[in-house]
Amino acid sequence: MARPPLSVRSNADEQAGINALHEGVPGWMRQSAADWLRPLVFDMSTYKARTADVLAAERYLKVELDRPSQNSLIREEQAAENLIGLLAEPDTGLDLLDYFLGVVGSPEHSLALALRVILEESGSAWTVGSDGEGRACLEKRLDATVAAAARATMEGGSRESDYLRIAWNSAFGRNPNPSEAYRNAVRAVEAIARPVISPDDSLATIGKMAAALKAKPEKWTTTLGDVGLVESMLRALSAGQHDRHGTDDETTPLTVSQAEAEAAVHLAVTLVQWFRSGVIRRADPDG
Repeated sequence: MARPPLSVRSNADEQAGINALHEGVPGWMRQSAADWLRPLVFDMSTYKARTADVLAAERYLKVELDRPSQNSLIREEQAAENLIGLLAEPDTGLDLLDYFLGVVGSPEHSLALALRVILEESGSAWTVGSDGEGRACLEKRLDATVAAAARATMEGGSRESDYLRIAWNSAFGRNPNPSEAYRNAVRAVEAIARPVISPDDSLATIGKMAAALKAKPEKWTTTLGDVGLVESMLRALSAGQHDRHGTDDETTPLTVSQAEAEAAVHLAVTLVQWFRSGVIRRADPDG
């Protein structure tokens, strides 16, 4: 990534300002984003509009693109140009990029990697990630070390990895769904913890597994030195899912907040890493 301009390198306040992350598609990023998008809405060899893709994006975004010409061919070129023009809209511009990342497919596709560079160099609050089905999408930009560790945990075809990918995209994707994120964070931990804590109970919840750890901590061992730490983390993850069951307690929130969902996903990533690497395991594997 390019270094800050010379004029601000020595000024701490201005340095902090230039490193702030920006929402939407700011002006300095717009032309680069338009150049990235253009081959996806135009056949660059003929410069004819990719009409099917333009129409699909129009339906997805639920916008009506202007087509003032009476010439049917020119009308579609106008629609494609006006679609690119939506990058100037604060929310729609990001939705547009997110949609065409899905068209691109893999987060490792050259076009997806190119957009990641544009976003990073523009100081965007968004980066290129992967949705629950392995397609490229926009997701909230996080600390690089944290994001890399999470992605390593989400790799592979295991059930807990599948749940984590859905949870991560639901928490940090373009259209966050806190309840879905929390629910799949819990599922990821349950999937990997059951064989270790409750191998004979295929329906054991994280609450039941936390209770099992508390009742007989000597049945498990951990490199952390205290099984109680894992028990408290499981209990915290279970307690925070307000919408898992109905309740007549009017002090209990009806829904999971975005902050709670994000915290649950981070906690789930840690727990999955621990169970997968044997940080916690049965003291007697045959017992």
